[in-house]
Order: sequence, then C-alpha cells, then structure tokens
Amino acid sequence: MATYSSFEEIDHWLSENGYFEEGLILHAERNPLSITVGYTSYGNYNAYSERHIRSFKIIPSDILEGTSFSEKTFSEDYYIEAIDPLNIQNGVGIEILDHWPPFKLIAKSFSIVEQELIKTTVKPWLSDSSIFVKVPL
Repeated sequence: MATYSSFEEIDHWLSENGYFEEGLILHAERNPLSITVGYTSYGNYNAYSERHIRSFKIIPSDILEGTSFSEKTFSEDYYIEAIDPLNIQNGVGIEILDHWPPFKLIAKSFSIVEQELIKTTVKPWLSDSSIFVKVPL
C-alpha cells in the first residue's frame, strides 16, 4: 500500500498507469468509501477474447470535499474516460472523467492498494454508435 498526499505524488502515480484512460470502475463501496479502478493491460474489446486488467483500490483518508456518492453512482464494470489529478492547495484530489456529473474527490491523502491481476474474457456488448460485421468473401 502506498499513500499519496500531494498533487505531484498522485499525478506521478496516475501517469504511471496511463491516467486510467479507457479504464473502468470495478467496484465501489460507500462506508468506508473506496473505489476499485482498473485498465486493460492485455487484450482488446472483442467479445470472448482474453483480457487482463490491472486493478487498484483507492481509499481516501479524511475526505474534505466530493461529489455526492450513492449506491447508483457507479455500477460495476462502469467504463470511464480517465482519472485526472486535481491541483488544490490543501489536500489531494482526483476527478473521474466520463461520468455525469463528473465525480470529484478531495481528501488529505489517498491510499492505493494494487489488487491481483484480473484475467477475464470480454463479454459480448452492444454499441449505440458502431458495429462489427464478419462475412465470408
């Protein structure tokens, strides 16, 4: 477990993990608050293909400010655009992008615990904006 209490520290950790671009929320708990996030380290989004997900549990300490958190804020396997660090004067903050409204969390520090690598198979999914078709020539 590592603890981060400054913008520079959390920004460095996020940059080492690609700012969780095209990442996902794997799990969220209300009391005490923790959010498990991950990103694909191997694989793609094709149905039934193998995928490996690096995951981390983010645990805030002494929450100073944040977006209202409810049971419906995140569903498991909720895809996100990225996680950005927030440059604030007192404490350390993060903003989870691609969640409406954006989820912001400011605390005295964040403890980060790397979880086991998740090896899974991509479930079939539907898209509102794209299709994939395979036909014989």
